[in-house]
Amino acid sequence: TPNLPNPQEYTIYEMISTLDFYLLLYSCIVLIGSGIAVTNNSGQMFSSIGSSMSAVGTTLFSVTQSTSRVACGFLCDVLKSRGSGRAWVILGGLVCMMLSYSLFYVNTEASLVLGTALSGVAFGSPWPTMVVVVSERFGMLNLGGNYMVYDGFASAVGTLLMGKLIPESSYNSHLTSGDTECMGRECYGEGYLIILVMCGTAVVTSTAFIRRNKIEGGGVG
Repeated sequence: TPNLPNPQEYTIYEMISTLDFYLLLYSCIVLIGSGIAVTNNSGQMFSSIGSSMSAVGTTLFSVTQSTSRVACGFLCDVLKSRGSGRAWVILGGLVCMMLSYSLFYVNTEASLVLGTALSGVAFGSPWPTMVVVVSERFGMLNLGGNYMVYDGFASAVGTLLMGKLIPESSYNSHLTSGDTECMGRECYGEGYLIILVMCGTAVVTSTAFIRRNKIEGGGVG
């Protein structure tokens, strides 16, 4: 950690010089990106296994992620009032996202519907949480700029990598010559597995962030 006059207030440069910045950033990229992957590909995920439940899945995702945003904002305050860190909400979201992608990998109609609902719960969790975790760890003085690094960069990288490149590559690799649509459980199988593994690694980085801030007395974890 940089030797700052006031270690509770970080500029953007000072923030990106810390290990905690990267631990939290990677966790947020994976959590947001895996949710965007569902929003971008939900229709084809269902149609690739011959299911007509894509509209139901989309509705479930919308309802659960909206509800999660409200609930996780409340949960952050409950955790703080009981002396626990708000970063636990990020970790919980990642565990929930891992469960949803495990269901996606099963790749039946029922598992896709349930997985889509769970991924909505997970996707809603970082939005009310990131801003308070960033403020607690890196201070309020430069919160506007510091938070937007997380919000903007995590959304951009997550959208490009996990929302587009990974699922699109998996889908296109199983297209047969002359076909424009992939049919079969294998269409998104590799993509599900890759994102599932990424969620697992993000659980590790999120846990490390929480443990480091408990030890260092930051009050975040």
